[in-house]
Amino acid sequence: MIKRKEGKIMPRLNRGKTKRLSIRISDKAKKRINNAAENLSVSRASMIMYALGEQFENGITQEKMLTLESKIVLEDDHLAISVPEHLSEKIEQHRKDFDFKKNIFVGLLVSDYFEA
Repeated sequence: MIKRKEGKIMPRLNRGKTKRLSIRISDKAKKRINNAAENLSVSRASMIMYALGEQFENGITQEKMLTLESKIVLEDDHLAISVPEHLSEKIEQHRKDFDFKKNIFVGLLVSDYFEA
C-alpha cells in the first residue's frame, strides 16, 4: 500500500502477471544503472526494462551477442527483478534462439546498453 499526504492509503496498481528474473551485469553498467535510477527517481528494475526494450527494438543478432560475450565481463553477483510476463516470454524466445543462459543473455544486453 502507498500512503498519500492526506493519510489515505492508495492501493498499488495491478500491472498484470510478473515473473522473477535473476541477471548478471557488468560493474560499469551497475554503477550507471544506479546513477540513472537515482537521478530519474525510478527503480533499477525500471531502468533495466527500459534498456531491454530499447535493445529488442534495435534488433538482436547472433553476431552481436557473440561480440558482446567476448567484450563484456559480467559480475558473479545476481540482481533479481520482476518483469512483466510478456517481456519474460520475449526474453525466453530470444534466449533459446541464441542458445544463452537467461541471466547472461539479459546481462549482456543491459550491460551493452549502459556501457555504450
